[in-house]
Amino acid sequence: MNTQDHRPTISVVIPTCSRDDFLPEAVQSALDQSVAILEVIVIDDASDTDPRPQLERFGERVRYERLAQRSGANVARNRGIELARGDLVALLDDDDLWLPEKTETQLRVMGDAGEACLCIARDLDGPPDAPWRMEDVEQGLRRSNPCGTSGLIARREALLAEPFDPELRRAQDWDVFVRLARRGTLVHVDEPLYLRRVGHARITTAALSQSPRELYATAAAAHKHRAWLGERAYRRRLAILLLSFISQRRNKLCYIAASLWHAGPRATIGVLASKLR
Repeated sequence: MNTQDHRPTISVVIPTCSRDDFLPEAVQSALDQSVAILEVIVIDDASDTDPRPQLERFGERVRYERLAQRSGANVARNRGIELARGDLVALLDDDDLWLPEKTETQLRVMGDAGEACLCIARDLDGPPDAPWRMEDVEQGLRRSNPCGTSGLIARREALLAEPFDPELRRAQDWDVFVRLARRGTLVHVDEPLYLRRVGHARITTAALSQSPRELYATAAAAHKHRAWLGERAYRRRLAILLLSFISQRRNKLCYIAASLWHAGPRATIGVLASKLR
């Protein structure tokens, strides 16, 4: 029998919301993969605009569904996974772009036994992210998050069992990565395989305008996995969040004080020292 008959089928899920300027490029990057893509599923989170005219040129390989009301990217992702017909589901944000060999490289690393695979990214027209060389993926996730959802491909059954948490406003990707890693079959590629846009509104850049209280409220993913993280890693994660963009803050002492209160002196001093290196 031809070995090609055993190749898994791949669905791509793209949540979108009022980003008609970026969406077509994201879709095209999914269709331009060096391995066959069964379908691209665009889930519209009740956009203010209608993206369908931008998608017509792609034909039947792109499926579109609009949510009845604005529900958030996690609800849109979960809906796309439910609709997917592929053995594997790859997630792609509407403002990111895949490199052509992204999916093929991850499939090779996953092999027949892997359930999920991550890869690192680089900024569009910028340098790649720092290498994420961790033999133990769980231990690596305790220290950092290697990528966003655009770096994830996983078996559909695994994502149905470990769906995106609609209650999380931040670190939704890390939360899913942790749960997939704890299943024991998450691997990663230490190679930048997708491009991340910068300079426009994203969850991470929105943190610039948030108060210490608001930032702490977005740490729900860390609270959720506190026991798994262990106290030291948990406190370090809080400090990283509360001290994010500290060099650009006006009231720096307020954020440092919040980190000292919630994360403790050791984690706060450690994170501040790392920013001075």
